[in-house]
Amino acid sequence: MPSPYTRSTSTRAARSGVTALAALVALGSTLAACSDQPTSPIQPNAASSLAKAGSTGSGGKPQRNRIAFAQTDTLGYVDIYTMNPDGGSVVRLTNNGFFFDGEPAWSPDGRKIAFTSSRDGNDEIYVMNADGSNVRRLTNNTYTDEQPTWSPDGTRIAFASARGADVPDIYVMNADGSSQRRLTADGSGNRRPAWSPDGGTIYFSSHRLAGGTAIFRMNADGSAQTPVLQFGSSSASSPAISPDGRTIAFRTDDNRGSIWVASTADPMNTAYPLLDTVGGNSDAPAWGPDGQTVMFTITVFGPTSDEVQLFRYNPVTGGTLLTTSPTQSKNPAWSR
Repeated sequence: MPSPYTRSTSTRAARSGVTALAALVALGSTLAACSDQPTSPIQPNAASSLAKAGSTGSGGKPQRNRIAFAQTDTLGYVDIYTMNPDGGSVVRLTNNGFFFDGEPAWSPDGRKIAFTSSRDGNDEIYVMNADGSNVRRLTNNTYTDEQPTWSPDGTRIAFASARGADVPDIYVMNADGSSQRRLTADGSGNRRPAWSPDGGTIYFSSHRLAGGTAIFRMNADGSAQTPVLQFGSSSASSPAISPDGRTIAFRTDDNRGSIWVASTADPMNTAYPLLDTVGGNSDAPAWGPDGQTVMFTITVFGPTSDEVQLFRYNPVTGGTLLTTSPTQSKNPAWSR
């Protein structure tokens, strides 16, 4: 069945307007409902609303169709949580005070989560069981290591690191932290790696072209680095590849940050906005296991402050705001 996000050049403009309009209606309804019912599935102050994961929990058992994300608590500390796709059954996995724990990434089998943490004084990459137990450090150097993402076969982790220069590059390592190897070295700044489902290609954001951030792809060994998405002064970044490998979701800075999609076969000629958010930025798209639903962050304007929340969108069923707490929710990742 063809992906609902794949559009030909001739129909892209007409259909993108309809899609954006439908999404805006869904978003408006969701925000109105949230304002009338100011409840949240995530309440950092209410101990009863969170089940703290422990070593006696599910261990390394698979966690299918769960969303991992980072969230600040009422003190501003950032930790990692998981929840169901409807926003329920929230579990807090880390609790390290003022140390940052974020950017979670599921292993393909749903048993482990790689993440970025500053718990040892510098941003490094760690891995833990899906219940938060058995935390292990994978990288160890004086520079920032961040943004881990697993290869589809679960044997490797790609990540961004500034260890070789003043700006980050894309690296890859074995899932146990061994054989760390640099894939990009152009001195421009490369971030946000994303694997293709077959494991043969890595997409990433790069500053190497004039006019703003562009999305590149390369072979998994670092060869054949090629730009695939650039919109002049409107940067394209944060690539995410659908489970069937046919569609790329990404962020672009057209007026304000919004989520776009395109065919991986011809990205520049098929790109169109999935959801043009009103008033606030969107970022960090993540695909659901059905290959149609996309989750991302959205900035919601509140009465006293602006909040970054998680939003789930499906072209058939519309959009749903999943978090409404007075804190910041970021970096969603969806297990399959």
